[in-house]
Amino acid sequence: MQTLDTVRQLAADARVGGKALASLMRQTGFTIEALPPEIRSVADAAVWGLIETDLKYEGYVRRQASQNRQISARDLQCIPDGFDFSRVPGLRPEARQKLHNVRPTSVGQASRISGVTPADLMIISIWLNKRHLGQEITPIKARV
Repeated sequence: MQTLDTVRQLAADARVGGKALASLMRQTGFTIEALPPEIRSVADAAVWGLIETDLKYEGYVRRQASQNRQISARDLQCIPDGFDFSRVPGLRPEARQKLHNVRPTSVGQASRISGVTPADLMIISIWLNKRHLGQEITPIKARV
């Protein structure tokens, strides 16, 4: 782990040919062999390969983490008591019926109903947001 941290820091700080090493490593045609010997000798090729992969995919990882946070927040979105699912345009009839029968109290609960698709959940979430109806559930803290 210490070696990985050292090489990450080196990639962030070092410059090769006037360009940041991290930028060079993100490029498609980059190879470890293109590194100057004094930089390459800091760690073996496997470590440099891990750092190169991390750098090339960090944008995708950041975007996925953001999407995961959005999904988690949506799971906490309340569905008001007595909500009329028939008023939500775009819901499939099967989803509308199942939601009406089960009466979930949050989008997270609705996501666990068989036959309710991610598209149905998104439609409900957007509809609630537009009408300022789906406030986030505040978890109840245990009393001591």
